[in-house]
Amino acid sequence: MSDLFSQSEDAPPPPLTRGTSLTVRNPLAKVIVADSEHLVRGAIMALLRFEPDLEVVADTDRSDQVVELARRHRAAVAVIDYNLPGQTGAEVARELAAKYPSCRSLILASRGCPAHLTRSIEAGASGFLVKSTPAEHLADAIRRIEAGERVVDSALAVDALLGPRNPLTTRETEILQLVATGINVTVIARELYLTAGTVRNHISSVMTKLGARNRLDAVRIGTQQGWL
Repeated sequence: MSDLFSQSEDAPPPPLTRGTSLTVRNPLAKVIVADSEHLVRGAIMALLRFEPDLEVVADTDRSDQVVELARRHRAAVAVIDYNLPGQTGAEVARELAAKYPSCRSLILASRGCPAHLTRSIEAGASGFLVKSTPAEHLADAIRRIEAGERVVDSALAVDALLGPRNPLTTRETEILQLVATGINVTVIARELYLTAGTVRNHISSVMTKLGARNRLDAVRIGTQQGWL
């Protein structure tokens, strides 16, 4: 008969001492939480502290700290607010995937936007959920992502597949984002090293593709669709 514990059949089993347990516990999955809203971040952390196999090791409200915190604490999963100031959750997920790929990312969004879901998954995020997700679903999603699975809101996934695609090029999207900040064509041209005429041509193309009446209408449409 094979020996499961690789010890001689004649040798007595080692004695158990007080406090000895035969249960082998899995190591805790280390989690960091990045959310710009202090109340939301605190609530997420409080909920996860009730999960015996998850450990919140760090938190931040800044997008530029996520990668460093993940590396410093050897985190397995980063829970990231899509609307972090400075960078979107998708941009943070891309940076995390490039610089510390052993930490997977779960994006949380205040509203369900199919374009944000698509952008996040394309950037390398392992999951995307809305913040109204029940607490137990959030914890389960973190476990599944830590195990290598992808977890997305099913309704959003269907909308992303069936909804309209962004017709704008990368350059057109970039210009429309700058238009949304209120700066004029001359400043946009200087920032992007383009001529003012080229910027105007791109803006005209954007309005045509979106069926917009003017630049402000184009910004409104792009924002509503989640393309900005």
